Amino acid sequence: MNQFHFEDGLSIRTKYKDLLTRIWPFITPHKWLLTMLVSVVVTHTVIGRILPSIVGHVVDDVVIGGKKNLLWNFCGIYLGLEVLRFVFVCVETYFFQVLGLKVIYDMRANLFEHVQNLPTRFFDKN
Repeated sequence: MNQFHFEDGLSIRTKYKDLLTRIWPFITPHKWLLTMLVSVVVTHTVIGRILPSIVGHVVDDVVIGGKKNLLWNFCGIYLGLEVLRFVFVCVETYFFQVLGLKVIYDMRANLFEHVQNLPTRFFDKN
Protein backbone atom coordinates (compact mmCIF):
# COMPACT_ATOMS: atom_id res chain seq x y z
CA MET A 1 0.00 0.00 0.00
CA ASN A 2 2.87 2.33 0.80
CA GLN A 3 4.34 1.87 -2.70
CA PHE A 4 1.11 3.06 -4.33
CA HIS A 5 1.01 6.09 -2.06
CA PHE A 6 4.60 6.94 -3.06
CA GLU A 7 3.75 6.70 -6.76
CA ASP A 8 0.75 8.98 -6.30
CA GLY A 9 2.92 11.53 -4.52
CA LEU A 10 5.50 11.29 -7.29
CA SER A 11 2.92 11.95 -10.00
CA ILE A 12 1.58 14.94 -8.08
CA ARG A 13 5.05 16.49 -7.81
CA THR A 14 5.81 16.04 -11.51
CA LYS A 15 5.35 19.32 -13.35
CA TYR A 16 4.55 19.59 -17.05
CA LYS A 17 7.38 22.06 -17.51
CA ASP A 18 9.90 19.57 -16.11
CA LEU A 19 8.45 16.77 -18.19
CA LEU A 20 8.54 18.84 -21.38
CA THR A 21 12.12 19.91 -20.63
CA ARG A 22 13.20 16.27 -20.38
CA ILE A 23 11.28 15.12 -23.46
CA TRP A 24 12.06 18.10 -25.71
CA PRO A 25 15.45 16.78 -26.93
CA PHE A 26 13.62 13.74 -28.31
CA ILE A 27 10.96 15.90 -30.01
CA THR A 28 13.35 18.36 -31.71
CA PRO A 29 14.47 15.92 -34.44
CA HIS A 30 10.82 15.82 -35.51
CA LYS A 31 10.10 19.57 -35.54
CA TRP A 32 8.60 19.41 -39.04
CA LEU A 33 6.05 16.85 -37.85
CA LEU A 34 5.23 18.91 -34.77
CA THR A 35 4.83 22.04 -36.89
CA MET A 36 2.52 20.21 -39.28
CA LEU A 37 0.50 18.88 -36.36
CA VAL A 38 0.08 22.34 -34.85
CA SER A 39 -1.17 23.69 -38.18
CA VAL A 40 -3.61 20.77 -38.56
CA VAL A 41 -4.93 21.30 -35.02
CA VAL A 42 -5.37 25.03 -35.62
CA THR A 43 -7.18 24.39 -38.91
CA HIS A 44 -9.40 21.75 -37.30
CA THR A 45 -10.25 24.17 -34.49
CA VAL A 46 -11.02 27.04 -36.88
CA ILE A 47 -13.37 24.84 -38.89
CA GLY A 48 -15.06 23.74 -35.66
CA ARG A 49 -15.59 27.39 -34.71
CA ILE A 50 -17.06 28.27 -38.14
CA LEU A 51 -19.77 25.58 -38.09
CA PRO A 52 -22.01 27.19 -35.42
CA SER A 53 -21.98 30.48 -37.32
CA ILE A 54 -23.26 28.66 -40.42
CA VAL A 55 -26.14 27.28 -38.36
CA GLY A 56 -26.76 30.82 -37.12
CA HIS A 57 -26.91 32.10 -40.70
CA VAL A 58 -29.37 29.34 -41.59
CA VAL A 59 -31.62 30.35 -38.72
CA ASP A 60 -31.31 34.08 -39.44
CA ASP A 61 -31.45 34.05 -43.25
CA VAL A 62 -33.47 30.95 -44.11
CA VAL A 63 -35.85 30.35 -41.21
CA ILE A 64 -36.46 33.92 -40.07
CA GLY A 65 -35.56 35.77 -43.27
CA GLY A 66 -37.57 33.46 -45.52
CA LYS A 67 -34.81 32.97 -48.12
CA LYS A 68 -35.51 29.28 -48.72
CA ASN A 69 -33.30 29.17 -51.83
CA LEU A 70 -30.18 29.59 -49.60
CA LEU A 71 -30.92 26.45 -47.58
CA TRP A 72 -29.18 24.05 -49.98
CA ASN A 73 -26.18 26.37 -50.27
CA PHE A 74 -25.75 26.43 -46.49
CA CYS A 75 -26.29 22.67 -46.31
CA GLY A 76 -23.57 22.08 -48.91
CA ILE A 77 -21.14 24.41 -47.15
CA TYR A 78 -21.89 22.80 -43.77
CA LEU A 79 -21.49 19.27 -45.14
CA GLY A 80 -18.26 20.18 -46.92
CA LEU A 81 -16.78 21.71 -43.77
CA GLU A 82 -17.83 18.69 -41.68
CA VAL A 83 -16.15 16.32 -44.14
CA LEU A 84 -13.05 18.52 -44.18
CA ARG A 85 -13.04 18.61 -40.38
CA PHE A 86 -13.33 14.82 -40.28
CA VAL A 87 -10.33 14.50 -42.61
CA PHE A 88 -8.31 16.85 -40.40
CA VAL A 89 -9.26 14.86 -37.30
CA CYS A 90 -8.11 11.62 -38.96
CA VAL A 91 -4.83 13.20 -40.11
CA GLU A 92 -4.32 14.73 -36.66
CA THR A 93 -4.90 11.42 -34.89
CA TYR A 94 -2.62 9.48 -37.22
CA PHE A 95 0.28 11.92 -37.10
CA PHE A 96 0.03 12.38 -33.32
CA GLN A 97 0.49 8.62 -33.10
CA VAL A 98 3.43 8.76 -35.51
CA LEU A 99 5.10 11.55 -33.53
CA GLY A 100 4.55 9.75 -30.24
CA LEU A 101 5.96 6.51 -31.56
CA LYS A 102 9.00 8.25 -33.04
CA VAL A 103 9.70 9.98 -29.71
CA ILE A 104 9.29 6.71 -27.78
CA TYR A 105 11.59 4.95 -30.24
CA ASP A 106 14.26 7.64 -29.85
CA MET A 107 13.97 7.47 -26.05
CA ARG A 108 14.33 3.68 -26.07
CA ALA A 109 17.27 3.81 -28.46
CA ASN A 110 18.95 6.40 -26.24
CA LEU A 111 18.37 4.26 -23.15
CA PHE A 112 19.65 1.13 -24.89
CA GLU A 113 22.77 2.95 -26.05
CA HIS A 114 23.33 4.22 -22.51
CA VAL A 115 23.00 0.71 -21.04
CA GLN A 116 25.33 -0.69 -23.70
CA ASN A 117 27.99 1.86 -22.81
CA LEU A 118 27.93 1.20 -19.07
CA PRO A 119 31.10 -0.37 -17.71
CA THR A 120 31.05 -4.09 -16.95
CA ARG A 121 31.64 -3.52 -13.26
CA PHE A 122 28.24 -1.75 -13.07
CA PHE A 123 26.58 -5.01 -14.01
CA ASP A 124 28.79 -6.94 -11.59
CA LYS A 125 27.64 -4.73 -8.71
CA ASN A 126 23.98 -4.67 -9.69
